[in-house]
Amino acid sequence: MEKTKKFDIKSIIFLSILAVSLIMVIVGICIPWISEAIIISSNPLKVNVINTETINDYFTKGLTETSGFWTMFSLALVTIVANAVVVVVYLISKFVKTDKFMPLWCLCIVVSFALLLCSVLTLFFTRTHIDAVYTSDKAGYYCYFGAGAWLLTAFGIVGGITGLAAFCCLAFNSRDKK
Repeated sequence: MEKTKKFDIKSIIFLSILAVSLIMVIVGICIPWISEAIIISSNPLKVNVINTETINDYFTKGLTETSGFWTMFSLALVTIVANAVVVVVYLISKFVKTDKFMPLWCLCIVVSFALLLCSVLTLFFTRTHIDAVYTSDKAGYYCYFGAGAWLLTAFGIVGGITGLAAFCCLAFNSRDKK
């Protein structure tokens, strides 16, 4: 096994983006996930938020049996775990280089793709959950994604794309040096 000499600027950029992505995905699961609002009839541009739900609210209020919650929650957790795996393996791969890492890098490319897929599916299943649980006949009432769902999805996609680019660069650079 040989050690790498240093981090180059490309590695620092990849690692920074991956770390920020992981932090923002964790923040995304902690802040309001779903928001309910009413459009005020006198001023259609003004919206009055009447309720926000975080993932933790589902557990504390006993709402875990609502339609699609566990699918939505599971995909959010898989997004966080996949993002963490990508960050840790990329960091380790910068300290130790060996030809034995090639299968691991290929696996991390698959994990990065799964991170992209889970991020998008989380938003899709959150929308399905919103439609099934938060329906109302009130005029001017609507329910939408909170900032948490958007953060998790956006930074999951950023982390997945960055992970794909980083591990493809590592795999192709390792192959070219042979």
